Parts: sequence; C-alpha cells; structure tokens
Amino acid sequence: MRVSESLLVKAIDHLNKVTGKPVDTYKREDGRCVAQIGNYHLWSGNGSYSLYQIATEGGGVQDILWGKTKNELYGKIDAFLKGFREGQK
Repeated sequence: MRVSESLLVKAIDHLNKVTGKPVDTYKREDGRCVAQIGNYHLWSGNGSYSLYQIATEGGGVQDILWGKTKNELYGKIDAFLKGFREGQK
C-alpha cells in the first residue's frame, strides 16, 4: 500500500482522538497561537518523517517515532496504536 502524507495525517488525527490528546497542534487564545500540550503531529524534513508531540506551552516538541519513509512511519504509528489499545485492556 502506498502511504500518502494525507493518510499519515489522518492516522495521527485518529491517534490523538484515541489517546485523548488535542487534535489541533495550536489554537487561538486572546489573539495569539497557543500550543496544545500532548498533541501528536507530523514533521518531515531531509526526506524522513517523524511523529512529534507538543511538550511545552511554548511549542517545544519531543520526537516520538521516526521513519525513513511515510510507509515506515505509518507502520510504526499503527503498532503504537495497537500497543495503546492493548494497554487499555
């Protein structure tokens, strides 16, 4: 299966919903953008892809998962979700 960037974004949105994290990375509050702590989102650069999570109010992030390709990252997100669900049992 060919994994597109939009499919990755949908998988990450699903991950945010399942884990109870904010779906939006930032929100408008008092006329400024405020980072949503806990939000998972896609980052890409230098030909690789990462699942980042907002860690601080200032928008600092931590790298949760990394993949050389979109397909590799998608597989890791799927495994992450399966592990999360198993932990909820």
